[in-house]
Amino acid sequence: MKRKTLILSLITLVISLSACSNEFESEANSWVYVTTTREGVKAFIDSNRLECLDNMCKAWTKLEFPEVKKMSEDKFHDSDNPHINLASKRIDSMRYYYCFTNRSMMTSYQMYDDKGKLINTKWINQPEMELVKKNTLEYDLFQHACKPLLEDEEDE
Repeated sequence: MKRKTLILSLITLVISLSACSNEFESEANSWVYVTTTREGVKAFIDSNRLECLDNMCKAWTKLEFPEVKKMSEDKFHDSDNPHINLASKRIDSMRYYYCFTNRSMMTSYQMYDDKGKLINTKWINQPEMELVKKNTLEYDLFQHACKPLLEDEEDE
């Protein structure tokens, strides 16, 4: 009897865990094109996972590079796996945009190679809040993500 209860409990646990979603993975992604830089980097925001409340919008962004790009920023080099190839074709990231103070921070990212294979995942424990500067790729993403809040502000 105890064995049967244990087996049923384990099956329930497995089903529960498989139902939990990975925030990086979403079958219902709806990537909306935002802009292309002079260097050919295309930027997108997932409209299905854009959430805004008060002054803040949480957005999933995707950057697609025209060719495999060697990552040079420090935040892409502190991986636990020193053997990861840090040449990427695409980066998906979760960002928080603080719409009325022009600030943003990246809290996690995934890097993909030119075949679409995941090569690195990183959760940033202490993300840095950065000022969003005009005429940058980040500003275009910020404007798109904050559009619902900024429009509400104008209507008042």
